[in-house]
This record gives sequence, C-alpha cells and structure tokens, in this order.
Amino acid sequence: MPGKAHTFVDNFNDDSIDLVKWLAYGNPSPAAERLREVNGRIEIRPRPFDFPMYSGLITNLDYDLTDSYVHVEVVQPLLAPSGVTTQLLATASGNNSIFIDVTSGKVRCFQQVAGTFTLLEQVPYDAVAHRWLRLREQSGRTYWETSPDGATWSVLFSKNTPITLTFVKLQIQAGLTQSVAAPGFAVFDSLNIVDTSRSRRVEERRRSARDVRVEAANLAAERHHPEHVNNNDEINYPARPFAGNYSKSLKHDSLGDPDPASYGTLLRALQSRDPIDFEEIQLATPPEGLTIVKLNNPQAGLAFDIEGPDAQELTLPPAPRFDSEQAAHEMGELYWMALARDVPFANYESEASTVGSLIKRAIESLNNEFPSYGGTRPVNGSSLFRGIYPGEQIG
Repeated sequence: MPGKAHTFVDNFNDDSIDLVKWLAYGNPSPAAERLREVNGRIEIRPRPFDFPMYSGLITNLDYDLTDSYVHVEVVQPLLAPSGVTTQLLATASGNNSIFIDVTSGKVRCFQQVAGTFTLLEQVPYDAVAHRWLRLREQSGRTYWETSPDGATWSVLFSKNTPITLTFVKLQIQAGLTQSVAAPGFAVFDSLNIVDTSRSRRVEERRRSARDVRVEAANLAAERHHPEHVNNNDEINYPARPFAGNYSKSLKHDSLGDPDPASYGTLLRALQSRDPIDFEEIQLATPPEGLTIVKLNNPQAGLAFDIEGPDAQELTLPPAPRFDSEQAAHEMGELYWMALARDVPFANYESEASTVGSLIKRAIESLNNEFPSYGGTRPVNGSSLFRGIYPGEQIG
C-alpha cells in the first residue's frame, strides 16, 4: 500500500527540485526556466500564448488520500485576468482526478470522473483568505478547502468521494487555458508543511532583495567607466596658480586669488579620500562676528549609492579654459542674466522688438559680441537665457 498523502512533504528550501520525489514537466521544459525551485519556493512561468499547456510537479510515487489530505501554500497564483489557472490536484489516472484551483479571479472546486469535468463550486478569490488550498478525504467524503494560515480551514465544497483515492499522484501546476500575452508567474510553497511565521516571510524577502541587488551590481560593473578629465587650469597659469579654479571658502590673497597652501589642502583631501584630510582643509578666517563658511559636502562624490549608476560612472566634458573665448562668452551671458533678472519672462517676446529695451540689447549682444556662449543661435525672444539641452533651447 502507498503511504498516506499527508506524509509526503516538501518545503522547497534547497533551491533544487528533488527529482526523487517529483517529476517536473513544463512548456517547453523545466530547463527553459518555466519551472524552478528558487528562494525557498517553486516558481512556475508559463510560456506566453502557449495553450492549453501547463508546467508543474507531479509525485513519482502514488499516495493514499483516504483519511488523509494534501495542502499547499499558494504564495501567488497566475494573476492575468483571464485564461490562466493555478492548481492543486490529486490524480488517480488521466481521466480521473479531483482538484482545486485559482482561475480568473475565482477559487474553483472540480472533479474529473471518466474524463468528464464537473465544476462543483466557485467563489471570488481572496489573496488572504485563500492563501492555502487543501484536498482532504475522510470516511468516504471528499473536501475542497482553503485557509489564510494553513491552520484554520474553511470547507468550500464536500461530497461523497467521486473516485478511488487510494492510489493517486499529488500535483501542483500552473498554465494557460487560452492565449495570454503576459501570464505572469505562480509561486507555491510549503507542501504539507505549515510554516507561516513572520521570520519565514522576512527571510524570503531578504533573500530576494539580495539577489536583485547582486544582479543589478553585476550589470553595473559590466558598464564602461570612463576616465575623468579636466581643463588643466590648475597648471595653465603659473603666475597666478589656481586663479581659474573653484575655491569657495578657501583662503585668498588681497586680489581674490586662492592661497596655494589652502588650495593644496583641498587637493590632498581629494587625492587621499581620507575623511581626516577633509577635516584639515584650511578655510578662510571669517570677519569678526561672522561664522566660518564650510565646504558644502565635498565628499559627496566619494559616496556609493545603490540606486542607479555609480556617481563616478558618469562624466562631463571638461569646462572651457578660464581664458578661453567660450568661458568669456558664457560670462557675458551670465552678466546679461543678472541685468535682466527683474524682467518677467512673459515680456521677453514683446521687449525683443522694442528699440533700446534691455532684452533687445541682450539679444543683440549675445548674437554679435558673445556668440560662443553655448545656447541656441540666433538668439531671439523665445530662446534668450534658455538652457542648452534639447527642449530647453526652444523656450
């Protein structure tokens, strides 16, 4: 005699289908990733448009369902609105079985007797109330049941046992009953095992989060990381070192040029990347009664962010030399911006044609005196002071 159905257990926790217990089948095959044991559970991914076709697991041995049961946790059924089904079955032969499934937003109870399928009951599917499915036989009566926790069961339907259940194969499967473009995937867990503790859920999420991040990190590492280049302004002007470089909060001489020693402490920190060196950057002494102005997060570029590409994976073209025509023309635009700061944008078009207006003078200057400022040319009332990126150039 076969063993009782409830003695067959699998927690799916070893990330490998136990082929001693199960025969795996799929469309086109388990090797094609339609069926896999991963993250401590079974995932079934039917192939789109392939119907009627199912992927799943069926026991290699027969089991006795009389005065016994089989239950499984349905973590997630196939969720397409129609044409998909997720099932727990006890199969006596190709023409005789009982099963309970989640199909098109309903939980359904079925029997198949001598090849004839009969729908016995159906109710709207509730992801909480119907997380567990069970087939049970007791004293000549068969029960189709559901549970929110694997401990407290509700009977959806019962009747006198319609087929012989002493030799059945236990089966879980998911698949398509009609052509579906995006069937999604079904997830089963804890066959004949009750494990509903919070730690089990947390562990499942923790491992999934790890796998997703490792995959993302591997993809990011494969991308090209460019070299970062600058305009060499730190050595372009030996008579006035560092005059064309960022130097806010550092010490300066009476002309406003950076103090080489102070600037050197900034370079040392950027090269060593040591937080202690950043604390030792020599900043300017503020006038009496004022608070020292610190650098605004100078270590931001050294941080690692797990969202998006690494900060140093992206680069920008070097800025134009401090004494270049482009830098001078960009500065010309900035001064015109400052002069026109009180003119409403809505007035630009009308003032562009007004003789002697500030906006008209700015347009003429950028077109003739500072044409290399970097924006759209020729400048007009709609493009004045707009950005240099696509879409911004047309105002």
